[in-house]
Amino acid sequence: MNGDRVDPDNLPQSHSPAVIEVRNQGTVYVADHTILDSGWVSVREWSGDRAKIPPQRALAIRRVPTEHYGERDESGFRPMRVADESWRAEASPDTPGRDEPIRADGGKDA
Repeated sequence: MNGDRVDPDNLPQSHSPAVIEVRNQGTVYVADHTILDSGWVSVREWSGDRAKIPPQRALAIRRVPTEHYGERDESGFRPMRVADESWRAEASPDTPGRDEPIRADGGKDA
């Protein structure tokens, strides 16, 4: 499922970026994550694509800090971004390896 690319310098207020250790895939860095009642982890990748990771494949989740900065908009909110500059750069579309999508099925090794 494709969506608009997520800008790490201007995150939607509801987003919660994270680094997730995924069995048979390694570490993935996502723009947003939600743990569902079923235990599955719903994620939005920086590309805007969405995926779900089954609970047996999501080994660890670590939130990436965000910060509010700048002037308030007409709604009274300040923009939100990934707090650390190196993590913002990691979310860049030019970062090598950023094109590999999250595989819910774990690929052939699952």
